[in-house]
Amino acid sequence: MPALRLFGRKWLAASDDLVFPGLFEIAVRILWLVLIVIVHVKYYESTWECSKGGQYVRTYIIGMMALLSVVIIVLVALINRSAQGSITDTEARRHVPAILLVKLFLIMPETVLNVFGTMWAFCGDLIVCPYEGHFSRTVIEALVIFNWALFGLAIFGLALVFDPLGSSSYHEVQETPSAGESLRHRKVTSIWQRRFRWVFCWVRSDEHGHEAFQQVAALLSSLFRSTDLVPSDVLAGCVLLRVKQKKETREMRRIQMLVDDDPKYTTDVNRIFSMVPRWMNLEEARHFLRLSMAAYGWPFVLYRYCATGIFRLLSEVTCCSCFRSKTTVVTDDNCCLCHLAGVKYISKIKEQDILFASFRNHVF
Repeated sequence: MPALRLFGRKWLAASDDLVFPGLFEIAVRILWLVLIVIVHVKYYESTWECSKGGQYVRTYIIGMMALLSVVIIVLVALINRSAQGSITDTEARRHVPAILLVKLFLIMPETVLNVFGTMWAFCGDLIVCPYEGHFSRTVIEALVIFNWALFGLAIFGLALVFDPLGSSSYHEVQETPSAGESLRHRKVTSIWQRRFRWVFCWVRSDEHGHEAFQQVAALLSSLFRSTDLVPSDVLAGCVLLRVKQKKETREMRRIQMLVDDDPKYTTDVNRIFSMVPRWMNLEEARHFLRLSMAAYGWPFVLYRYCATGIFRLLSEVTCCSCFRSKTTVVTDDNCCLCHLAGVKYISKIKEQDILFASFRNHVF
């Protein structure tokens, strides 16, 4: 689906990607509106007795109720417009950029009101009131923290969907077969490389890692070259492809069972392996499958067993192996041989059966 155009540039989001984020935000906003209304009923009259800073408290309470009401109305309109039309029918969602622009501009008054709320909740010397209920202060403190967190998430979200090449000047570059690699393709490749370096900031910065990132970046830039796609399109395409494959597989099995007396698909293990060589059996397959998974070492153990992975590796770890003699020659592992411990745990192979182990992959 075509990318969203806002502030004169393209963004890595489509106009119909805002339905579920909007539903989540509107549920949270309604909850906070209810809580701030309760604070207004219980505490607003007492603000006139404040000896210092009462006007800030009143401004914050009234302002937040009004602002939350406006934001909820804008979110309802944004969700309604974003849910219109089909995937490629952008004309039905033509009002989404304007509504989204209003939503973004509402961040500025929300930030100002949040400063007032911060002064009330965390600056006791600026606001002095004789009565402050425990419920009111707890709600305001939670609301202030939530608003700052939401502000940070908004900035982070804008950074995620920001397309450095979304400016119209880059789209004026014409793709010609005789020109070789275009300026846009080179710039997209360099942008993907920077993203990989930022995400995998802990990897070794050598020529092997640089080459690996460059190849993947070139592949991704070529894959999305001359297309008006956003990341959600790729995700939706993968999901729909999987659904289509499952549907075709079920239909093919149903037709085969109706046509043939002898079904092509069966769960009988003896029948499956009746016409294959003797070495092709489940035990051998299980053995080599373990070896293939064991190649990923301790990260795969922690991924597979998120809560108990560390404890599963403890029995296989060799502490201070750098200063101890070893029967197995191990290269590019840490001092506790954690990678080797992961290999032994997953593959169920004894250490004396491992003569040499190398965990060099030229990237990590």
